[in-house]
Amino acid sequence: MLHPETVKLSKHAKIRCQEREISSLQIALAVDFGQRVNGTGVEICFLGRRDIPEWLDRRYAERVEGTVVILGHDGEAVTTYRNRDAMRELRKREKLPRDPRTHVRSR
Repeated sequence: MLHPETVKLSKHAKIRCQEREISSLQIALAVDFGQRVNGTGVEICFLGRRDIPEWLDRRYAERVEGTVVILGHDGEAVTTYRNRDAMRELRKREKLPRDPRTHVRSR
């Protein structure tokens, strides 16, 4: 069941929620129903159009589509934003070949 108060927000995430007008319900929807992608030390929750529950009002559904919540290793929301193309961008990033030489520091 959906419990908006169960997702703990970092100080940074609280500020971003206020700036971007993202409610605790929108965060809970993204975490509970959204697609999840593991990043480097974080978990990215993306609420796409197909992930939105049918019982949600259509006007509100348009507003929550594209909500992204970044969860830290402890499950705390680190930040949140809206980007309807986020999953596409995440897939592109995953497919890029990694060249270890680009991550080596020169002395």
